Amino acid sequence: MNLCFVTSEYAAFHRGGVEKVTLDLYEALKKKGHNVCVVSKDPPKENDENNSGDFWVLPSNEICSEVNKMFLSHLIECEKIEIFINQSHHQGVFELIAEMKEKCSVKIVTVLHTDPAFAVKGLRDQWDAASINKNVRTLLLSGYFVLRFAYRYYSRMKFLKHKYNAIYQNSDAVVLLSKQYMKKFAKIARLKKTNRIFSISNPVTKNDSEIRLSKKKQVLFVGRMENNAKRPDRMIQIWEQVCWKNPDWTLYMIGDGPMKIQLIQYCKEKKIPNIVFTGRTDPAPYYKDSIILCMTSTYEGFGLVLVEAQQNGVIPIAFDSYEAVRDIIEDNETGRLVKPFSLKKYSYMLSHLMECENQTVQLRGNILLQKSWERFNIDKVARQWECLFIELKVNLQNLDL
Repeated sequence: MNLCFVTSEYAAFHRGGVEKVTLDLYEALKKKGHNVCVVSKDPPKENDENNSGDFWVLPSNEICSEVNKMFLSHLIECEKIEIFINQSHHQGVFELIAEMKEKCSVKIVTVLHTDPAFAVKGLRDQWDAASINKNVRTLLLSGYFVLRFAYRYYSRMKFLKHKYNAIYQNSDAVVLLSKQYMKKFAKIARLKKTNRIFSISNPVTKNDSEIRLSKKKQVLFVGRMENNAKRPDRMIQIWEQVCWKNPDWTLYMIGDGPMKIQLIQYCKEKKIPNIVFTGRTDPAPYYKDSIILCMTSTYEGFGLVLVEAQQNGVIPIAFDSYEAVRDIIEDNETGRLVKPFSLKKYSYMLSHLMECENQTVQLRGNILLQKSWERFNIDKVARQWECLFIELKVNLQNLDL
């Protein structure tokens, strides 16, 4: 089939997240004989790979401009595009390809790369950010703040309802990253029919390197340094509680973002030891050497770093704060789950693993024996995508229009 992935940022492996997933699927589907190209809203940055041939950038910054419409129309004609796979979270990008659907009779698969309730769950991060400021703690208890919080909750639920309705009505298929999200999406959008909703997890590429049985006393955090969702500040607070009793362990904070400088300054002021901020870098060498990976997100769409950790014999710990995490971690078998959002319980669990070698050996043994990450193998995920393409092509008349 002739396929076109559409992304917001330029697709490059070192970016991680949606862009890396897009490239992994691009390569897997190309190997299976499909004609695949990628169109990005944003141009490449200076350090991006110099992709060519199948990789395109919208010519205009004005997303829904006539220039971009003409560009896509030409691309559809030249490449004989049959299906757009929308990986972008930008509403303008969706509106652009939805218009192409009407004009050029192409199909659209829209992928939601986050928890369907992300906008509502994100209010938790705003609440925490406000509570850090001592001057507003009393305000948090006031009726005004509570009413404002309730209004924002209502407004965001209303926003999600309209957003998901538009996605569902204008897409031929909506792909969520977990079956556990399907009922939630339908409930938020208040859908009467749901047979356009599918679930396909993000893929993990094969780990060809040998898993090291002997590892260093290292803890990892891998993610963007931002307050919205990822919450690296929680990781720093947790480390502050456990590092003094475990001076032979080191925390590596891998990633970049707006909170990085602030977190580094906090660690200096508090003289928190044994913590290394690497910036944006390939986490693969750190997976090989580390025993534990910590995720402190308020929500995720999938949590690919958890699977990558398991694949390298690293024990993942995460808050039980989004449904898809249970697709990856079976508590006390292939990792640990912590009740959201108790930093005290998280610190206790992390400290226990750092201090109890028998527990870490047992968990790592379970992870390596069960090989649960094979469920998300790139070849298996690519086959699921192929099944969806066949259904769209052959049985389109069975989809509710």
